[in-house]
Amino acid sequence: MTTLLLNASLLNLHQSPLVLATQPLPQQDSIKTTGFFRLTVSDEALPILAQSGTLAVREALAYTKRLNTALALILANDADDHVLYALAHNPQTPLVALEHLAHNPHASRQTLQAVCQHRHCSQTLYDTLTQQLQTTNPPAVS
Repeated sequence: MTTLLLNASLLNLHQSPLVLATQPLPQQDSIKTTGFFRLTVSDEALPILAQSGTLAVREALAYTKRLNTALALILANDADDHVLYALAHNPQTPLVALEHLAHNPHASRQTLQAVCQHRHCSQTLYDTLTQQLQTTNPPAVS
């Protein structure tokens, strides 16, 4: 079992019904928060959630300490930079996932800079990203 801390600000709490995985959130006022709340899921469900979970779930997976290579590779192909940024800041993210993330067209400049600073970033990847970041104009806010 893995417990994820979900960023409530990334959830659309006004949408009804809100579904995380297969369980709807209770209709309690205590859920309407700008903080975090916990979701415990089986380890077998993690790859499914990494592919089709809500943004808050995918971001929490990208930050998890239990990140493995298979999960990191799924998340490195995500279309949302919140997930990619979280993955770039997770010290557990392996080099192969960082390389995939670096080629993701949805990765922001800040995310690519975080990849450059990651402890698993290779010199080759660092050099490639540094050159890319120097030759491109800063993108619009993403």
